[in-house]
Amino acid sequence: MGSITLHNPTYLQLDEAYRSIPFLGSIQVESSNYEQTIQDLERVGFVAIELISFQLGEQAKIIRAFKGKHGPCFFNGKKVGYTDAALAALDDDNHLLLSNELIEVCDKTYKILQLNPYKGKITTQESNHPNEEDVIGSGDFEASLARLYDRLKNAPKQENKESRNIFYPGPFRVLILRDGLMVHRGQWCNVPLDLAKDLKMEGCQVSPEDTDGPVTTFQESYEKLGSACMLTSFTPEVTEPIYYQTDLSKLDGISRKLRERLLDVINNHRKHFILIGNDIKDEMGCCPSEEVTEANNLVKHGVLSSLAEPVQGDSCPVTMFAFKDELSLEEKYLSSRIDDDFRNLVLKHINKQPRGIWKNVMKWTLLIFIISSLGIAARKCQNLQQNTYNRSISDLVNALPTDRFMVILFHNEKRCYQCLEMEEHTVNLLRAIGDNEPGNNDFRFSTIIIDDPENRGIIETFGIFAPTIVLLEFDQNELTRSKVLPEFTGLYRDERLFTEQLLKEMDQFRYGNE
Repeated sequence: MGSITLHNPTYLQLDEAYRSIPFLGSIQVESSNYEQTIQDLERVGFVAIELISFQLGEQAKIIRAFKGKHGPCFFNGKKVGYTDAALAALDDDNHLLLSNELIEVCDKTYKILQLNPYKGKITTQESNHPNEEDVIGSGDFEASLARLYDRLKNAPKQENKESRNIFYPGPFRVLILRDGLMVHRGQWCNVPLDLAKDLKMEGCQVSPEDTDGPVTTFQESYEKLGSACMLTSFTPEVTEPIYYQTDLSKLDGISRKLRERLLDVINNHRKHFILIGNDIKDEMGCCPSEEVTEANNLVKHGVLSSLAEPVQGDSCPVTMFAFKDELSLEEKYLSSRIDDDFRNLVLKHINKQPRGIWKNVMKWTLLIFIISSLGIAARKCQNLQQNTYNRSISDLVNALPTDRFMVILFHNEKRCYQCLEMEEHTVNLLRAIGDNEPGNNDFRFSTIIIDDPENRGIIETFGIFAPTIVLLEFDQNELTRSKVLPEFTGLYRDERLFTEQLLKEMDQFRYGNE
């Protein structure tokens, strides 16, 4: 892993450093203004930010941070849980980790939370069954906040107790203690003495003085600000407002999850809700979310309004949603209100869903009939065009008359780390087969560029839009079979698993058992 050291860097220098180091590479910063440096590191996208050298009363600090997420998210049943002295912890990518809970996270977050700063604070678990009963929680930011509030809403207030000022160095952005007190990284906080003793285990420095300091509880913040209480640096962009005509019919057919979320906002008089992830249509996004996509669609049809902050590094995008015209930025300050009249209209429409559901059933039945008819017509057209299509793809991959099987990697002209790794793993596997089993090396490797206009017909035929492995079978340059393997896009970081799965797919394809 790469590591560099900077002295009192500017924001732009930190941004440049982030781009230059590899995934999970580290940076060490000597800063005479550590509070500003921590803010800049967070904005750039660094994670596991931790003060590793500091003295009481001194402003100069040494801070260590790591390059966080890089590339798209893939979920493969990996889970994490928080196990240290606090009740909950918020990491630098807005995962709220509650004690005695496991939540599913993407492969990148799983690797980040195994970095040295988190040792002894995080438990991990791998599984091929992401819906096992041992997963108590979920990665839903709002749902995690609600569970934490349920734990704390009846917690007794700690009054007239001996207290101490403590300084939390990280690596989490925020700790929530057993009584609900919120402790922020790089800040002093006044806490009861018994909790201060526990926090020594978290690496906190305790002041010998019994002085009053700022005290904030999660319960009070959550009741006042909702889910925004945990977004300590939420800075949405100031853009020209776009006014959309309201179309409540777009509420018909929304997912059950989003429907329940909207009802919760209305029934509990919440000002907004927050979703983490990007629109599926955003090809450059790393964290695709169906719910974000649905909510964005309601924004475009005048049902919801939203504010999003600029994406920091490769972090998951954070978007705040409310109903139409309920969110605004006034001189960069967030303003929100509740429009009861409009919410009542939304509630009435949602409650009419049974009729809407029947209408959707009819609509989908008709759509399926149309698609089936088009499919029959397409197959007839394909029979007429098969020879031309076969010749074009065989020419495209330079298939020889003697070639029977081929492994094709579809990739963009501008190569990324992901597709380069996929190519290297595939080539290494085919080379190993050739070395160990010369008589069984009947697959040949080739590539096709996704964004080459001349390849558009092939790309559309296979439905390719990202780096993808495809298996082909030829008979004297005529394509006879094909199989698209989209799941390999998420396996590129684990060469052993990638090659094992690809070898299995090749064997099944070779003998027609796929």
